[in-house]
Amino acid sequence: VLNKRRTLLEMLHEFPSARVPLGALLGMLPPMKPRYYSISSSPRVSPDRVSITVSVVKGQSPSGRQHLGACSNHLKNSPRVWPIDGAAPLPTAVFVKDTGSSFRLPADPATP
Repeated sequence: VLNKRRTLLEMLHEFPSARVPLGALLGMLPPMKPRYYSISSSPRVSPDRVSITVSVVKGQSPSGRQHLGACSNHLKNSPRVWPIDGAAPLPTAVFVKDTGSSFRLPADPATP
């Protein structure tokens, strides 16, 4: 079981006689960890908008199942423009964290 790194869901499919109450199943899931993304937009170009660049996680797990990243695929399938078709805007909850990175753009904008 451990060598193939199968998920609990894969184990339940393999052993259908194992009955687990939904509450117990949800209690076994680890909490989702926050995802950190870098802002890829400029406040000089779009002062009222923030953009991020995300690489969509999609691949095959060691057990052979299709693996999809939870957050990157959610973002991929979300509308790119709010609101949609004149509907009221949907809130998108985010948090901003200063990672303490020393990355800074050059002082001279002509610097490549």
